[in-house]
Amino acid sequence: MNGLRLMTMVAGAALSTGFVSAAALAQQNELSQSECQAVWPSIQGAATAHPRNRAALEVLLSCSETLGKPASALAAAKVLLRMGDRTAAVHAAYATALDDQGAFRQALAHSRKALKLAPASPEALEASGRALQAFGHYDDAIANYRQVLDQDPHRAETMARLAEAYRQTHQFEDALRWSARALKIQPKLVHARITRGLSLEQFGRHAEAADEFATALLRDPDSILLHHDLSDACTLAHRYDDAIQVCQEGLRLAPHDDEFHKCLAVNYVAVGNKSGALEELETLRQLGSSYTSRASEAIANRWGAHQLALKS
Repeated sequence: MNGLRLMTMVAGAALSTGFVSAAALAQQNELSQSECQAVWPSIQGAATAHPRNRAALEVLLSCSETLGKPASALAAAKVLLRMGDRTAAVHAAYATALDDQGAFRQALAHSRKALKLAPASPEALEASGRALQAFGHYDDAIANYRQVLDQDPHRAETMARLAEAYRQTHQFEDALRWSARALKIQPKLVHARITRGLSLEQFGRHAEAADEFATALLRDPDSILLHHDLSDACTLAHRYDDAIQVCQEGLRLAPHDDEFHKCLAVNYVAVGNKSGALEELETLRQLGSSYTSRASEAIANRWGAHQLALKS
């Protein structure tokens, strides 16, 4: 069916009394992200106007998952469950939404219900894997993700989660292999880039790790953790000027972050900026930071311990 015609029919059905038609169209012709985006206002409006209409909620749930809207997915799945729609698909969708909200214990419970109803369901297996991973049951999570990929070998999100589970179990070569596969399919997956960067660091490949973190930061420029990861990788790769720039950007986001001040102190030492290093040391002292000793040691090793007394 032509994509535009399908979107028009789904939106029209959602806004009329033909919710069953809308649900059938959405399920039989799985809507892409762009298609869901196009009909989202109509679907959301229909579900709001008829909050207990099963078909409208099913369409809303399907597109909420496709568009990455966990709050909408959670709300739709919760209502469907209260209405008695306790299918494997709804339990799995609810578990996934709970995972996204950090409610891992509830997510695990609902994913188990989904697996009991449909033991081979990829959605249920993935939701269960995510919850298991959150609780540190990495081997079980890996087993779940592998089962999902046996059924659908092109799920980039699953590959990225599998890569991270391998990294968490110190299987870094597997982490690199699966993160590379995920990124080949979806180059914009931030968490796959992070997993790859952290894994590369385990092999001393700090320059490559820095490149991965820098690419991820383009997609998530306000991430404090990514600024930390990138600055550390640049420092270890002896890219001191780059590390200084990243730490300065980080401080614009978090002015009192002592790790960024430590980063500046250490890298100022590396490039020979004594006044900058001493200024950052003073800031660390004022913050009462545990990184003060690290900065002091770096300054003393380069310019002598007597320099520390000048700022005491």
